[in-house]
Amino acid sequence: MFTKNLSLAIAFPCVVLAAAANAQTYECEFKDGHRRNVIPPQVIVQVAADGASAQVIDSLGHYHKIAPVPATFVKDTTQRLRVRWTLKDLISSAGQKATLNFSLTYQKAKGKAFVNMDIPGYGNTETGSGSCAIAK
Repeated sequence: MFTKNLSLAIAFPCVVLAAAANAQTYECEFKDGHRRNVIPPQVIVQVAADGASAQVIDSLGHYHKIAPVPATFVKDTTQRLRVRWTLKDLISSAGQKATLNFSLTYQKAKGKAFVNMDIPGYGNTETGSGSCAIAK
């Protein structure tokens, strides 16, 4: 479903997002903790210069042609980055419509990151682990 060229495909929206001075961009890669492969393997978070907002693009949203979405929650400290975002009304391969809620935590000193995804109304919570780095 996803290609290895995704980094190039999502680089363009991030360049557009980079207009704000001193905005910080994080590139994250995750491994799905389950066999369902619903955790996006790549997530890019751009935190605004004031740290109060962020834009997120992930490989799942990119696959469904969703533009970068605003984070619903952002907390960026020297130790940790926490971000939440939502992909609304995605249509599954079975034709079902669902909203996906994501939560990402990046522990900066360790370079480790964790992502959770839940689908309201379905009771499933999926997790993945990986790493993030500041985009160069």
